[in-house]
Amino acid sequence: MRALIIASGTFSRPETLRACATRGTLVIAADGGARHCVASGVPPHLVIGDLDSLSPELAGQLTEQGVEFLRFSARKDESDLELAFREATARGAGELLVFGAFGGREDHALANLMLAVSPTFERTRTTFFGLNMEAHALHKEREVHLVGAAGDTVSLLPLGGTARGVSTTGLEYPLQDEDLPAGSPRGLSNQLRGTSARIRLQAGHLLVFHYDQERDGKKAESLNPLETC
Repeated sequence: MRALIIASGTFSRPETLRACATRGTLVIAADGGARHCVASGVPPHLVIGDLDSLSPELAGQLTEQGVEFLRFSARKDESDLELAFREATARGAGELLVFGAFGGREDHALANLMLAVSPTFERTRTTFFGLNMEAHALHKEREVHLVGAAGDTVSLLPLGGTARGVSTTGLEYPLQDEDLPAGSPRGLSNQLRGTSARIRLQAGHLLVFHYDQERDGKKAESLNPLETC
């Protein structure tokens, strides 16, 4: 099962969110992410968190629509997004599509990315959507397929240790069964040679960032949301 998790940060393409909200997809709003759900026309099945970023009016409106709420104390150990991750996987989700995880404090953004490579969620396929960007969490013995346009920026960053046995096809600077040590910027700012690429990993954790390029002073159009999802 797939789950959409919507946090309260920024993302650029509500049409991608709508395209991903297909039948059978669990939609979870992490606290103020419920505002994005309403604005995008994607009602959540569940709102979770301490609800300090959600107005009583909107909470009342969603309650009347039959939306489930799980409220936690603000004095909790977990972030609202971690609670959403935990609830989604507890309900059977093996894939997480995360919107609104960036755009605020840098420490929040880093903590959100670190969730995807924690031992609790490393068996879950996770993709983050930001401003003209997707970030894929790649774990051992897995691969990710990117679809975009020639010149799109792709960065490969290890997290939590050395990413071992990294191999790529379709990138300007290829890797063939090579290691990317933790703390090294070697994987920064690669590019798509054509319209697609594949990145494979043998061991460790790798974050694969895919940015749209700028064309004629304008941001590139979205990746086809149906292909993305």
